[in-house]
Amino acid sequence: MGIYRIGSHLGLYLQSDADVAILFCLPERADFYRVSGWQPLPAATILYGDPKQPYVNEETVMMQFVSAKGVQHQNTFAHQPVYAGNHLW
Repeated sequence: MGIYRIGSHLGLYLQSDADVAILFCLPERADFYRVSGWQPLPAATILYGDPKQPYVNEETVMMQFVSAKGVQHQNTFAHQPVYAGNHLW
């Protein structure tokens, strides 16, 4: 049931104009999401909050590269800090 729901939600991203989809989870949940095609990015640094003094996300970063542009920039997401805004949701 859980994997079906993840797959059906991923379908929404695939039908949109999004370049990437991102989620955060506890390390022990990464395999659950990987089964549905999410890729762990262990070296990714996601920043949020005040841009002058951002927090660093401590959870496991999982991504789906949805468009050709997203795939092209996969290495950027994996190795350069990404500021996500004030909130991660």
